[in-house]
Amino acid sequence: MKSVLDWFTSYTHLDASFRENLKLSSPDNPFAVNGEVTVNRGDRLPGLPENLLKAGATFSLTPRLSVGIDAQRVSSIILRGDEGNQDSTIDGYTLVDLRGEYAVTKQLKLFAKINNVFDKDYETFGLYGEADEVLGASFDNPRFLSPGAPIGAWAGLRYRF
Repeated sequence: MKSVLDWFTSYTHLDASFRENLKLSSPDNPFAVNGEVTVNRGDRLPGLPENLLKAGATFSLTPRLSVGIDAQRVSSIILRGDEGNQDSTIDGYTLVDLRGEYAVTKQLKLFAKINNVFDKDYETFGLYGEADEVLGASFDNPRFLSPGAPIGAWAGLRYRF
């Protein structure tokens, strides 16, 4: 059997923006005036990346052994509460995953996977809040960021009945 390469790629461009000018409540946003932010037509919606690219490939080394690589690129994200797009964004990020599989029999397969191979530090979501009320008086940054998963590895068996 010849070596076989399977691959995929997908790209999403998401034009998620406000269609009207308005004012919204955002009392913890440092750019708010009287607890409100001004939103202009065309400002991006928070929490959604504008661009998302995914690609991957699986290479069959033998009829039983395959290895693969997957990658994704996510563009910057606006924090929830910054509907006016005035503050800095959450940086975009790129992640790379590796995987392998060995078919012991038709029903039994061994697999291994490593996610975030380069142990990239990244955030997936953010919003404004009252840091001093949650973390104590010495904390004054209202930006709360949700960290992405660090490097992780899995190995196991799959049995198909």
